[in-house]
Amino acid sequence: MFSDVFVEREDMTKILEELRLQRESSDRRFGEINKRFEEIDKRFEAMDKRFEALISELRLHRETTNKRFEENDKRFEALLNEFRQYREDTNKRFEENDKRFAALLNEFRQHREDTNKRFDALINELREHRETTNKRFEENDKRFAAFLNEFRQYREDTNKRFDALLNEFRKEREEMRNYVHNVISSIGSRWGEDIESAFREGIREILKKHFGADVKETFINDKDGIIKGYPAYYRVDLLITTDDVHIIIDVKAQTSELDVNKLHKIGMLYEKEKGIKPRLILLTGFVRKKAWEELERASDVEIITSPYEFKLK
Repeated sequence: MFSDVFVEREDMTKILEELRLQRESSDRRFGEINKRFEEIDKRFEAMDKRFEALISELRLHRETTNKRFEENDKRFEALLNEFRQYREDTNKRFEENDKRFAALLNEFRQHREDTNKRFDALINELREHRETTNKRFEENDKRFAAFLNEFRQYREDTNKRFDALLNEFRKEREEMRNYVHNVISSIGSRWGEDIESAFREGIREILKKHFGADVKETFINDKDGIIKGYPAYYRVDLLITTDDVHIIIDVKAQTSELDVNKLHKIGMLYEKEKGIKPRLILLTGFVRKKAWEELERASDVEIITSPYEFKLK
């Protein structure tokens, strides 16, 4: 009768050994669960850092994009508050689970099978929670990527608008420069023509009155089109003739290489027509650089200008 009530010592030892093994297995499983909790906490910390970095970047660009980012700041702030609330709720749930696990550990020896089932249910719940959390992280990553792409597009559009504005400004400045140049050139051209006419008449009057030279305005007939490639008449401003010397003087406010070449060819036509090689003189107030270069080729032309640019061939 007593043998049915009391357990033999050997059986008791086996039962205690089995309970010890059960406890060690339970401790290992608790250790695995704690590691999973630590991984989840690390991911939460990483997510906190990412939110902090995003908030810093939004503040950096707040001055230029205040209106657009104010709405996003509010959304992100709400999301951050929601996340913090969620983390607090999760921590509370973890604390509750810890209490449940402690109570479960005390009852483990009597309810091993039920405890195993509850552990399996908890693991499934944790896996589902992890999958849900991963999906939320992926959604947040997509939102961040979309926001970053939108910001980059906005920056590119802004740069293009600035470039277009700068190009328009440069175009307007160039048009204004051309306009001012044309106005000044037209004024200078008109002034130069008046000066040429006055100087021409003055030279003619001085030479006639004081030196008795024959000074006249004449025209050269370019029948063969030597100067411009087609027949034409060309006016000679001043033609001074004496018994021994013929001088052709061309008066210009400013002289280009075309003026030097033209006077050189007029001299050729005059020599062909009269049989006398004339002295060719350009009286000018300003000589362009290419006119001096042309003078190297047209060696029979002399330029008389201001002392700063005077060069006599």
